[in-house]
Amino acid sequence: VDDAIYASKQAVSKVQYDWKEAKRLMEDISLRPQFLTFRSWLWAFAT
Repeated sequence: VDDAIYASKQAVSKVQYDWKEAKRLMEDISLRPQFLTFRSWLWAFAT
């Protein structure tokens, strides 16, 4: 169980880091605000 908790915390940290990096890049290329949401990022990532 401890290993699963550790792995999930690491996964959350990685996702948060990836989101911050992606959002910074999207802001740098001046995307419209509706494209800067996490939901939009998830959709784009999945396609």
